[in-house]
Parts: sequence; C-alpha cells; structure tokens
Amino acid sequence: MRNILTDNKSIKKMTNREFINHIFNTSVVHEVILMKIIDDGLKASLSNKDKIFDEWERSKNETKKDFIDSLGCNVPVYFNLIKEIQVAYNLKYKLK
Repeated sequence: MRNILTDNKSIKKMTNREFINHIFNTSVVHEVILMKIIDDGLKASLSNKDKIFDEWERSKNETKKDFIDSLGCNVPVYFNLIKEIQVAYNLKYKLK
C-alpha cells in the first residue's frame, strides 16, 4: 500500500514546520488525527507531570545532559508552556 504521507523523497530535508504542514496538507484525515494526538499529548503530559519530571531528573543524573535544559528552559517552564498551548488549543476548539 502506498503511504501518501511518506512518499515524499524530500521529507528528511524538511524543517519541523514544513513537516507539520506536510501532514496537514496530506489530507483532512491526517490533520484531524494529528490534532487528536496533540490534544491527547497535552492531557497526558499534564496529568503525568510528576512522573515525567521524575524521569527527566533520573535521566539528567544518568546522562549529565537534560533535554529541557538544552532548550534553554527548565521543567516548570516546560509545563507552563504546555499549559499555554493547551489553553490556546481549548480556545480554538471551544473545549473546557
């Protein structure tokens, strides 16, 4: 079966923004599924905040490098950004 999403030979050269736009432009079904993934991810991240924080702390201690630190923000800032995105998402789709 041909995968219309990944049959693009230039997909590895895309920026993150181009890649997301590619998914959105592939089909309405892909767009809806990606929005569902974003919604589920926001909810899961915030409901598992303590567990995620603990895992990052453990990983940071093991590798001496932390993904969040590499972004220039700490874990509380990361979760604040997730909350901001969730508020915007809920406003856009009129969710509570």
